[in-house]
Amino acid sequence: MRRVRLVSDWANILIAFAVAFFVVYTVPFIYRIVKTLYFKRLTYQAFGDTELYLGKEKYNSPKRVLKRAKKSLESLREGSGDPKYVEQDIDSINAAFQIGWTHKDIGTTQEELKKLHNGGSLMIFAKNELDRAREEDAAGSNMADFGLYAIEKVLEKAGLLLADIGTSKEELNGIERRAEFRRTIQKIDDLRQMSLGKKASPFDPEYLYKEIVSALSPEKTSFGTIHVFSPEELGTSFEELACLVKEASNIFKPDRD
Repeated sequence: MRRVRLVSDWANILIAFAVAFFVVYTVPFIYRIVKTLYFKRLTYQAFGDTELYLGKEKYNSPKRVLKRAKKSLESLREGSGDPKYVEQDIDSINAAFQIGWTHKDIGTTQEELKKLHNGGSLMIFAKNELDRAREEDAAGSNMADFGLYAIEKVLEKAGLLLADIGTSKEELNGIERRAEFRRTIQKIDDLRQMSLGKKASPFDPEYLYKEIVSALSPEKTSFGTIHVFSPEELGTSFEELACLVKEASNIFKPDRD
């Protein structure tokens, strides 16, 4: 009888321990989950400044929609090089209109949006690229022509001409030619240095030689104009180039796998 009572006492102790564990740990955990979810719903309903995910649907707060619309307006004003991105920015702004925000709230007008949508943002992008190319060309950069090819393509998508942004094929070809000239001069200098045993370029001498010789041949540029450099313009000769590549190749032999 005493033994049965002892077993019963231990059983009661274990049950009490289990109940205590449930009350101390499990109940507060469940309470926190319920409280968090409920608080999020109240916050959204009261302030509209959070996001709720119910199933596959995403509910965006009005303030967030307005913030995205303002950011999209900034992107359009800075210039976009792709009509697809222009449409995405316009859709973002229209989403703000659909929930009650006004042009004034976003910081624009109907006229500005119409202009940006109908080629204005693309035109800004093209002008920015032109300004960058002009600045780099004036500074003597051998990369001034990088990105010039995009100008005509962007303008074509916007239904505009080079004259609409104050330039011409002649100007763009000139920028391109001068940049190519500087790059070729640099390659000749690198080849000369390599013939003296100095590793002036990550490229092997044969590659530099081929690049230089190709610049001495007629080439059709991105803008449909033929240009060619003479050895005299570049301050070299075919004889010097052949000698340089031979000497440099003996010093810097390309890796053969």
